[in-house]
Amino acid sequence: MSEHEPAPIRVSTIIPVYNGSATVAQAIDSALAQDFDGQEIIVVNDGSTDNTAEVLAGYGDRIRMIHQANAGVSSARNAGAAIARGEYLALLDADDVWLPHHLKSSVTALDADRAAVLCCSGFIPIEHGERMPAIYIERSPSLDELLRTGTGMLPSAIVMRAASFVSCGGFESRLFYFEDLYLWLLMREQGEFRCVHETHFFYRQPPFADRAEKYEAGRKPFIRLIRERYGTVAETMVAEVNRNAAQSLLQKALLRLDARDLAGALRYAWRSFRIRPVLIFELGLAGRIFRIRNLRRVTRKMDAN
Repeated sequence: MSEHEPAPIRVSTIIPVYNGSATVAQAIDSALAQDFDGQEIIVVNDGSTDNTAEVLAGYGDRIRMIHQANAGVSSARNAGAAIARGEYLALLDADDVWLPHHLKSSVTALDADRAAVLCCSGFIPIEHGERMPAIYIERSPSLDELLRTGTGMLPSAIVMRAASFVSCGGFESRLFYFEDLYLWLLMREQGEFRCVHETHFFYRQPPFADRAEKYEAGRKPFIRLIRERYGTVAETMVAEVNRNAAQSLLQKALLRLDARDLAGALRYAWRSFRIRPVLIFELGLAGRIFRIRNLRRVTRKMDAN
């Protein structure tokens, strides 16, 4: 290969975006800045109604673009994978930012272990604009461990073999949320994971109190699918998903109390207890709810009325 010839494409980076004009350029720029030769960048505009299309057009032939009617993140990623030419697929969300070593480090790990189907890495959460402590994936999880905990693997941390992705059937199109966790389960059935003990990207993390609202539309379909596929083995994950949703809603209820919105607080609390009725009695959580300052929130509200 001459020095003017481009390197063969080894990695296809897939960036789905819906109304992400405020952040997608940062994501694309971080992909273009990788210390790695042999990457193509595929951006799937999933029916955006803001000026995302204009932002993407500014990159010209540095990226490949797909424009489709809004169909959700699973469909968008699958559309990108369908035209991908790389041996590996890398996922990058439109509001995340890779560090420059992400692809090189991940591909090196996969090249060194041909039995591994997927490589994951750690990340640095950003919440309310503030940098939080880094989170690492300590070791490769077994399928049983994934079913128990989910391990916290995020899409922007993942580089995987395209052939294994195809064998799994891609992302489950019936899932608009939890689609990533479901794919990790299917991929783990295909083979081992490699976990790189490094931080590879910045993750714009939604506040905990907002997560149940964001993911609620996908919770029940996800639970139904894992129960169908894994039976009673999936119940630990079901309980964990429900517990997180209920705790998030309960925190939202306390925030509504802070805002002196008693009706809103009661609505969120009721939704929380419907998901997990025993939540109030669970060790540790009850202590948080009945701290003196939280009791004062309620009594102040009652006194005001």
